[in-house]
Amino acid sequence: MKRSISALVLTLAATHAAADLLHDVTEGCRARVGRHGGDAVSACVAEDFHAADSLSAYPDTARATIARCRAQLRYLGWARIKACADDRLQAEAALADYPEGYEALIEDCRIRMGAFGWHMVKACVDSEARVRGAPPKD
Repeated sequence: MKRSISALVLTLAATHAAADLLHDVTEGCRARVGRHGGDAVSACVAEDFHAADSLSAYPDTARATIARCRAQLRYLGWARIKACADDRLQAEAALADYPEGYEALIEDCRIRMGAFGWHMVKACVDSEARVRGAPPKD
């Protein structure tokens, strides 16, 4: 009996969260693209809902990045939040693949630009590498 109640509570919580998300996405899309008609709102809702669903499957290590993007871009919708998170996570992964000898430069750029996200750290490293005559890692 306790298991079925627990399962019901979890199902209701998930359903409530999904309903809240759908409401937030729908209202956000209406505000952003409503003047372009129902088809534009429907496309926006589908894109944002898909983006939010995709982000929910990202690993726990990405949660802080997603939260920063959401705080910065929440009024632009989940598709933009996902694009922001993807850009930053891709830059972070790329920095991990830089060759030996870049550690000090990466750390220096992380200290100076880290508050703006990994994409800015990578841009800083690439720019500094060019200035120093070292080819940036693509």
